[in-house]
Amino acid sequence: MKRFTRTLRTLALALAVTGLGACTEAASPVAPETESSEGLFSSLLPGLMGGGSMDVVERTTPLADTLTASAVIGWRGGVIEIPEAGLRFVVPRGALRTPTEITVTAPAGDLVGYHFAPHGLNFRRPARIIQSTVGTELESSRALLRLARGAYFAGPLAPTIDALELFNLQLLPGLTRRVTFPVDHFSGYVIAMN
Repeated sequence: MKRFTRTLRTLALALAVTGLGACTEAASPVAPETESSEGLFSSLLPGLMGGGSMDVVERTTPLADTLTASAVIGWRGGVIEIPEAGLRFVVPRGALRTPTEITVTAPAGDLVGYHFAPHGLNFRRPARIIQSTVGTELESSRALLRLARGAYFAGPLAPTIDALELFNLQLLPGLTRRVTFPVDHFSGYVIAMN
């Protein structure tokens, strides 16, 4: 009888292990866990593909000179600021694996746009552009602010750009008027409207 009980336990254990292993196969019909619908939509919708021709938002007082800021940013994240242009660029912890020198350039003139280097750099977690609307045509117009988008473009900064990707702007809380949008790779970025 003891032998039968041991055999039965061994058989039950083997079936249990086989059953658990079957649940972890890639072909399992059980759906994987997903984010809540709010998290899913917020991660899928920030980038709206292909914006076409967009007018770049203008500064009320043009930048007299081209402004450049650089920093070496690694796994811990970091911030680059160009206060005269109203720009703050935030790289979160874990977005980069190795220390990387990042350069942001705000070209002289009245356009709210920036070139980022190294060109083609990809972030493991999205970085964020934070732009003050003070000193821009968006400062006093809620209607224009609603129309504005963050836009990714290639080539030189011009009054009208061909937006390769658009991002909804989020208005940051507080007394200062600041907008933000995510960046997952480097090229040129502007605040623009169509």
